[in-house]
Amino acid sequence: MIEATRSEQPAAATELVQVTPSGDMLGAEITGIDVAAGFDETALMTVRDAVLRHSLVVLRDQNLSPAEQLAFTNRMGEVRPAPPPADGAHITSVPDYPQLLVVSNIVEDGRPVGISDAGLLWHSDTCFQAKPELFVTLYALEIPVRDGVALGDTRYVSTPGAYDALDAKTKERIDKLRVVQSYIYHMDKLERLGILTRSQLTEEQRRNTVELSHPLVRTHPITGRKLLYINEAFSDRIEGMPEEESRELLDELLVHITREDFMTRHHWQAGDLLIWDNCATQHLATFDYGTLRRRLHRCGTVGPIPV
Repeated sequence: MIEATRSEQPAAATELVQVTPSGDMLGAEITGIDVAAGFDETALMTVRDAVLRHSLVVLRDQNLSPAEQLAFTNRMGEVRPAPPPADGAHITSVPDYPQLLVVSNIVEDGRPVGISDAGLLWHSDTCFQAKPELFVTLYALEIPVRDGVALGDTRYVSTPGAYDALDAKTKERIDKLRVVQSYIYHMDKLERLGILTRSQLTEEQRRNTVELSHPLVRTHPITGRKLLYINEAFSDRIEGMPEEESRELLDELLVHITREDFMTRHHWQAGDLLIWDNCATQHLATFDYGTLRRRLHRCGTVGPIPV
C-alpha cells in the first residue's frame, strides 16, 4: 500500500462529510474531508459510494503533494502501474512519481512540462487498453484566470444515462457489437485535424501498439448498469461491420452521447481534487486560456476487462 507523507492518523469526522449533488444528471461536491490530513475507512466508503452514484465528484480546497494524491488514489483502487519506458517516453510524469501524469501547457527551459493536448476530443481514459482505468483522480495545481474568471472548464457526460435514453430498437441492434479502440487512430485523428501538439508516435511505438475491441454496450463492473462504451477520440470502427455502416452508426451514437441533458460542466479552482468513474463518463476539455498557465496531475486505478 502506498502511504501519504503528512499524516499517520485519520482526521476526518465521518459525520461532517457531506455530499451535495450538482443537480445535473451527474456530478456532486463532497465537503468535510481534508485528504492530506487523513480520513477513516467510513469516509473513504462515502467517497467511493458518491463516485459510483454520481459518476463525478469534487473535493475542493485540497493541498496535496504528489505522494498524497498517489496514496489517496491507491485507497480508491489499485493504482495503474507506470507505463513501460517505450510508452512512457511519449508522456510526461511528475518527477519520481511515474504513475502521475502531468497535464499542462507550461513550457520551462524550452520544454513542455506535461501534455497540452489532453482532452481535445470526447473520450474515456485508457479505453484502448485491455484493462481500462476504473477511477481517475485529477488534481489542480494551477488554473488560468482572466478578469477574475477561471478558464479551462471540463465537461462530462453520463454514458449509462445516454444508454438508458436509447429506444428499444437501437438497444437491440447494438447489444452484441464490439468496437475497436485504437490509440493509433486517436493520434492520427489529432494530426489530421491539425490539433496534435505532442510528438507523433514513432514507428517502433506503432509496431508495439495493439488495437483492442471492447463491447459497444458495456456492463459496469460494480453497479451493473449498462452504458455506451464508445467515444470520438479512440473508437475507430465496429468489428465485423462494413466501414460506411460502422461510421454512420458510430457518428449517430456519438452525437447522442454528448447531448446537454446527459452533461455537467466542472468549473475548476486551484486545489480541486476531481474523482470520476471512468466507465460511466466521458469528458472533454475547454481550451479557452491560450498561454495562461495551467497544471494538473492525474492518476488512475486498474479496472477489469470490459464486458
